[in-house]
Amino acid sequence: PLCRHFSVYQADSSVCPFHMASIFKNPVNKVVESLTRHLEALLSDDEDKKQKAITKLSDDIAQIHFMLYGNSDDDPKPEHITKLVPKLLQADTDLFCKLAQYISLFEFEAKKQTADIMNYIIRRCPKYGADEYIKSKTDGYGHNVIIDCLLRGYHDQHLAQNVGSVLQEMSKRQELAPMLLNEIRITRKKEKASAAVVIADPTDEKANKEQAAKPEVAGSNKNDEMEERQVVDELFV
Repeated sequence: PLCRHFSVYQADSSVCPFHMASIFKNPVNKVVESLTRHLEALLSDDEDKKQKAITKLSDDIAQIHFMLYGNSDDDPKPEHITKLVPKLLQADTDLFCKLAQYISLFEFEAKKQTADIMNYIIRRCPKYGADEYIKSKTDGYGHNVIIDCLLRGYHDQHLAQNVGSVLQEMSKRQELAPMLLNEIRITRKKEKASAAVVIADPTDEKANKEQAAKPEVAGSNKNDEMEERQVVDELFV
């Protein structure tokens, strides 16, 4: 009887426990869960745990890159892509956003592959709703966490080429270019004024005493002054 019931399970794969197990081992689900877990580990105070997570993230990102682009021997599988991209754009896990936030911590090749992954998704904005996802990260003051992280990386010699390609891809998309170039605001430390500074005559004691006696405005630290910029201003700083 046991053999007979087992043969029934084999005949009807919809109830076969081995078939059910294979569903839960879907490679897309597996890599997304792994990516999520290792990104969360980056918040750990344990430096050893954090470093191990960075190494594991290189594997996760390489797998995702392969699923989207394939390689010289294997083409990407459309069924993997259609499941993977929406998972990266889910609001509850924010994986796309976290890739932008933590790209500076990744290993060399993972930095490049992360930029490739982001560019792949941005190029297909209408298909997956990536433009709406990115816009949803803009607050009431015009600050967008994804774009802000990319711009910070733009001034890092180890990241500039990678994040620069993502910003360039955004600027090409009619769904994102107006927001990127006209609406987003970036808060940065105020640049030192380039205007000429008037230096008092060292022989004029009266003028020097008056200048020294001028009180500083309470709470104003010139080194901490902030200013709002547009993206185009930030790119040419």
